[in-house]
Amino acid sequence: MVSFYIQSNNNNYYHFNFNTKVLSLISPITFRISTLMNEEKDEASILAILSTEYNLNSNDAKFYLSQYSQFEKATIQYSIAENYNMELTPQMIEATLSNLEQITFEVTDACNLKCKYCGYGDFYENYDARTHKNLPIEHAKKLIEFLSKYWETKENLSEGEVIYVSFYGGEPLLNMPFIKSIVRLFDSYNLKRPIKYTMTTNAILLKKHIGYLASHDFHLLISLDGNKYNNSYRVWPNGKSSYNIVYECMKYIQDNLPAYFKDNIEFNAVLHDKNSVEEIINFFREEFSKTPLIGELNLNGIKKEKKDEFKTLFKDTAQSINESSQKGKLEKIMKDKDPFLNLLTVFIQRNSIMSYPDYNSLFSLKRKIQSLPTGTCIPFSKKIFITVNGKLLPCERIGQEYSLGYVTNQKVELDLDVICKYYNKWLMPISQKCGTCYMRHSCQHCIFNFPNSEKPFCIDYLDKENFKRFLKRAIDYLERNPQSYRHIMKDIIMR
Repeated sequence: MVSFYIQSNNNNYYHFNFNTKVLSLISPITFRISTLMNEEKDEASILAILSTEYNLNSNDAKFYLSQYSQFEKATIQYSIAENYNMELTPQMIEATLSNLEQITFEVTDACNLKCKYCGYGDFYENYDARTHKNLPIEHAKKLIEFLSKYWETKENLSEGEVIYVSFYGGEPLLNMPFIKSIVRLFDSYNLKRPIKYTMTTNAILLKKHIGYLASHDFHLLISLDGNKYNNSYRVWPNGKSSYNIVYECMKYIQDNLPAYFKDNIEFNAVLHDKNSVEEIINFFREEFSKTPLIGELNLNGIKKEKKDEFKTLFKDTAQSINESSQKGKLEKIMKDKDPFLNLLTVFIQRNSIMSYPDYNSLFSLKRKIQSLPTGTCIPFSKKIFITVNGKLLPCERIGQEYSLGYVTNQKVELDLDVICKYYNKWLMPISQKCGTCYMRHSCQHCIFNFPNSEKPFCIDYLDKENFKRFLKRAIDYLERNPQSYRHIMKDIIMR
């Protein structure tokens, strides 16, 4: 079935053509015809029911039935060519390296806190042992020299576009000399691309280094889960709360560097059993006049013996919003930081008839969808991540066992043919499943975060009925928040 008929909570009626990706507002009568068709009523019965229920004469009833038939005919006649069996090639990776958007350095694996839910803590097993090791500056230089050769090729189409240089840990401020060396190194390059520095930090040492960071226009993401109780999983190694020192540091920056605080500092709160979306939002708006990012606990790489304990901590963002008496208010406040709106943005962008991945597609007479199976990114299309041990990964959100290459004292080892074989080995078996998934155009599920099993299995797979539920949820959300649709179309798709 490629037609979906939806009734919203506001009693508006819609038709979604899955083939053409067109959503149309329809009359209640057309919607009623769809329900009668599902009941396998014949044409005469449908016309009789319409005449009785809506007081229609014969011609009007036939008009609505004809309108319904046109919707159904359009779903058969018009479609967009799709290919979800596309294999990864070395040329695709070369293009992403030549136009790299972000380099992330794992500055150190040391940390001055011991947060209970840390992705490198007791719950997880998919990371390298933490040995208080720093990333050697020579490894970073080797990587930058390696990448700069790609940036000098004709494949580089990103001149003038920002490249983000990011510092990650552990706690990156424990290795400040490395950070300063990287800044000096990039200052010495003529990249023809502006550099923006970003850092994720727990802010314990931030007051000491804020002068340097502010002078180099660093954008900071501060980890803080809300008020003192909300933040009680973020503790020192001795188990004592870290809240006071972080809160006081933030107030110091807010008071002494107000413009920098306003423009360059964001907060990231982890959702768990000791806070809620409502509590988090209210705290940051009242204390800092900011709306934080809110992330869920990482579901991947959990030790088998820790799964039951982990479940007691985990909280779902959508559920937390739905449980709040301020649901509508929270959705409006969170805007882009609402995880469902992020999913909806991807859905609209990839299904919009006004969205094209590149200029060549814009001039094509026939639209075509081509992508790797699942929502797995082309390696390094978003960033390249180097660990303290010299491993190269496509991002920091996957287990470190999935290294795609290495940086040694002698060279960068990154074999694009080997990477392609590795990806295609995992992606091709699930491509048939992707072809029957109704969310395939908007999948965001990475193959590296799939459950371990002998056969490919996707937890985000949507059949017809579950996709219809998603459509209804999306429509209800946009009817409650019409400004969100304008924002998605104007600021994201048509920018």
